[in-house]
Amino acid sequence: MDVEISIGAGSAEIKLPDGSAYRISCTTGVGNCELPNGSGFWGQNYTSPEYASADEKIEIQVSIGAGEAEILK
Repeated sequence: MDVEISIGAGSAEIKLPDGSAYRISCTTGVGNCELPNGSGFWGQNYTSPEYASADEKIEIQVSIGAGEAEILK
């Protein structure tokens, strides 16, 4: 499944299903993306540990002008 999220200014909460395998690409002007473990990242990719072996995968692309996206599980 592919998910694209674009935020000019503001914030978004992205809730993932339990046990999901995902890869997140986040680009920001001013802001960040926060992972379920509380760590933040920006301008890079994050891949969940189970992604490589999963049958069902979620690809998430987040683009933020000013604000933040919080990834929740």
